Amino acid sequence: MSSLLKKLLIVALAAPTFAFAQTSVDKVVATVAGEPITAQQVQERITVNVGLVNRDAGKAVKLTKAQQDQIAQGSFNELIEERVLLNRAKTVGVAASDTEVNAALNNIAQSQNVTVDALKANVVKQGGEKAWAQFNRDLKNDMTIDALKKQEVLKKVKVTPAEIDAWLTEQKMGPNNPLPKTDVAEVVHIYVDGTSAASMKKIQAAKARIDKGEAFETVGTVSDRKGSASTPLFIPANDEQADPAIRAAVGKLAAGSVTDVVKTKNGLYLFKAISNKTEELTLDEQKAMATDVLTQKKAQEEYKVWYTALMENAKKNLVEVK
Repeated sequence: MSSLLKKLLIVALAAPTFAFAQTSVDKVVATVAGEPITAQQVQERITVNVGLVNRDAGKAVKLTKAQQDQIAQGSFNELIEERVLLNRAKTVGVAASDTEVNAALNNIAQSQNVTVDALKANVVKQGGEKAWAQFNRDLKNDMTIDALKKQEVLKKVKVTPAEIDAWLTEQKMGPNNPLPKTDVAEVVHIYVDGTSAASMKKIQAAKARIDKGEAFETVGTVSDRKGSASTPLFIPANDEQADPAIRAAVGKLAAGSVTDVVKTKNGLYLFKAISNKTEELTLDEQKAMATDVLTQKKAQEEYKVWYTALMENAKKNLVEVK
């Protein structure tokens, strides 16, 4: 589930599930860089996380004491992490703009098949104007953290020509080992993170809009991968790195056609074929494939190092648990 819809859920749940602690909701339970985290904020996050458990199970789950403790501690840790990341963003001058936040609100509303005004009315009905203001703040915080990760990690990832050549050799590709001719689908796509009922509802709503004649690229603004509906991908029929369900869906897809929902382990897809032809990948296309694979791998490794160092420093200098 995307973090944006997770924030929306917080105002849609009826009541707290179990108490974080036998203490006043206004009690400060921790500070990060001098900014307080209250018991009430932890309680709200617990409510969200228990709601997610119930939604995924399709019913109200009776939690054991151990499960309650685990959710409570996880909710507390999430808030600490968010504050540390936001403090880092402030330090390095990263922040989501109002224009970006408004665009995200439009995307969220479209994913729910409503207008922004209707989305606001629903949130206000559940939790009042305060809830809508909090939703906007949480949304901006989420986007700021995403921007921070891109600046601190992704933009610093470099893939060298030597690494590309080594990867091509390992994969038996490159100028001396050209790929045999194969069916290659050129596609754009819409992606929804996760496979829950909420994720399925979102992707099915997108498919319904496309079936009614709305342009794929327009509907694609709801994708959890920015720009995926207008950025072509090349998927060879013999690409063992691609999910089998994806290869099967796009392999014989006629140009201009859109797949039904494609379910994978991590998420849900809609694909539109730009072309589908038999060809040999050029050396430049092979190098682009290598760059994408190596960039993703390096980014994951770099993020772990960056995040660990950031949190360890925060625990020493910024975080105080009351």
